[in-house]
Amino acid sequence: MCAAQPLKVSRRRRVWNALGTTRASQIVTVLVIVYFLVIGMLVFGYVQVSSCLAEYANKSARATEARSQAAAQDRELNEAEARLDAVDRQRLRANDEALASLLGVLGTQTEDPDHQKMVMSKFRTLISVTNQSTAIYEGNMRARAKIQQQRVVIERARSANPVPPPPSDSC
Repeated sequence: MCAAQPLKVSRRRRVWNALGTTRASQIVTVLVIVYFLVIGMLVFGYVQVSSCLAEYANKSARATEARSQAAAQDRELNEAEARLDAVDRQRLRANDEALASLLGVLGTQTEDPDHQKMVMSKFRTLISVTNQSTAIYEGNMRARAKIQQQRVVIERARSANPVPPPPSDSC
């Protein structure tokens, strides 16, 4: 038993003695430098990827904000156009009712002098309703032209803020 202990001690001493040599300290120093270089490259790569992803997130957020604003403006313009369409339909109904009223009176031909006055009254009503409708239609056409101009501005804003390419393409 005693003979085995000095052998273990001598092996330990040899290892410690070998680690204490100049050559061993040089090898350890080179390994530590290589380790720090590898870790440095990994950290540098991580920083580059992180900054690229942050840049992508910022670009994407700006594009999303601009596009969501454009979508909200599009919805407002769609609602405005729907209101104009409703007014146009109301005017068409008013025109049709005035014309139907005139045709209804004309369809009941009589020699009564009041009948002639009624026909002229219905005719004047038809002309008045038609003139009002024409004025409203012209106003609606100008409003639609403005809406179209706004759509062009919105589309320019949309194209000025494109969706950025995915990070897999740019990072």
